Amino acid sequence: MTVDISPFDAIVHRCAKPLSHPVLSLVRPSDAAELRSLVDITDPVERHRSGERPLFEPADDYVGNHCEYVLSPFASPPPSRFSDGSFGVLYAGLEIETAIRESAYWLGVTYRDAPPPAGVMPRKIYLTMRIRSDSMADIRHDSRSLIPQSVYDPDDYMISRQLGIQVHGERREGIWYDSVRNKKGCCAGAFRPRIISNVRVQGEYEFSWNGARFAEAKPIIRL
Repeated sequence: MTVDISPFDAIVHRCAKPLSHPVLSLVRPSDAAELRSLVDITDPVERHRSGERPLFEPADDYVGNHCEYVLSPFASPPPSRFSDGSFGVLYAGLEIETAIRESAYWLGVTYRDAPPPAGVMPRKIYLTMRIRSDSMADIRHDSRSLIPQSVYDPDDYMISRQLGIQVHGERREGIWYDSVRNKKGCCAGAFRPRIISNVRVQGEYEFSWNGARFAEAKPIIRL
């Protein structure tokens, strides 16, 4: 698969999972500090920050505020569209609508096997950040890349993961691609935290489950 390589510099949007550990809500506030210390011992981001078990070489690391949200996708990477789980990818939308639609889809996947009744309203943290790179793979449909359409299959990620592994192995810093969940949108997948900066927590979005899918998202808190 042949892909075009181009620079990328844009403010992107991401809806991230809240990072407070659920076990902390089960204890009294007076006991939370001690429990937090125990949680941090096994938390990969905290171990990275302490230098005990770095996730990246210093040249690839992120330096800035809200590092827990930036590093979380790299700490325990799940398989995704462009990764088999052997490396992390931070995904973001070039438009807030794209970030919302992508997040709504993946929230729905978690409820697919045992859907709850209508009315469930999980929240996600809304962040903006800058991604700047001189070597992003550009596989958008209007680029010059020669890639099979199966890279954009909505459910089968076999080909797209092969492409992601190829691009990651070439030491490219990420992938710029068309959104599958928002036909008019674009996404960026960052392979190296170093290309991320200016991270801002803008508030939260609440996603409303209608019994079959997440049909609505609305802002809750503006920080």
